Amino acid sequence: MENDWLTKDPAIVVIASQTAGDLTLPAQVDGVKVEVRRATDVEQLRHEDPQRYAKLASTHRELAPGAFPEVDPAATPAAPAVAAAQPLAAKPSIPYSVSDVPLAPVSGTFGFTCHASPDAGWPTLRAFLAATEKTLTVGMYDFTSKHILDEVEKDLLTKTLAITLDNPAKNPTADQTDSDTVAALGDTLGDSFSSAWALVRSNKAVPRWIFPTAYHIKVAVRDGKSVWLSSGNWNNSNQPAAQRMASIGDRREARRAG
Repeated sequence: MENDWLTKDPAIVVIASQTAGDLTLPAQVDGVKVEVRRATDVEQLRHEDPQRYAKLASTHRELAPGAFPEVDPAATPAAPAVAAAQPLAAKPSIPYSVSDVPLAPVSGTFGFTCHASPDAGWPTLRAFLAATEKTLTVGMYDFTSKHILDEVEKDLLTKTLAITLDNPAKNPTADQTDSDTVAALGDTLGDSFSSAWALVRSNKAVPRWIFPTAYHIKVAVRDGKSVWLSSGNWNNSNQPAAQRMASIGDRREARRAG
């Protein structure tokens, strides 16, 4: 290339590792220009971990031998040790249905607090958390809001928290990842905190799966007596603090029964 334009002039292209320092190379070899460019992330992986690259290539056609002509000008197969690598084994599923868990019917007179978020989302959730006396059990798709994390740490400091989370891609409004949330709760609450990742097929942290795409629940049970149920996650787009509502708040329904 010359001035970022493709040319027909022959050249020797040197692909340098991302970790390599400055290279001292001749400007020409037998009259042929020498050019240097840094390896892409894919090329770097192929160089550093050929076995893993071969496994990925077995299920991603775009990574097959010959995908990079300047590296494989004749589209030759990979070295025998790499070519022999087997595709990654599919993650096994766990058969599950709601009928597997006995649910005893409950009857009685119940009070409901109904509200719409984001306008009343966080104020209502905050009051629900603050009323925890002993235990809070949570199932949540996404928990990445700092102001909710701070409140949970404060309200549950001397109580028991158990939480199951999905681990989706980071929400654009997130203050931290779901992994960061779990780590922070563990540091603050210690032995009174327990957590588990939902068995979602895409989650690399779990060996088997029940949920094929997502664990999309948003529910919390307080002291075994009161339930918070919502279509909104514990993140800034669903439960924004008042000062952020206008710019990032989603409008969703939320309900609480107690």
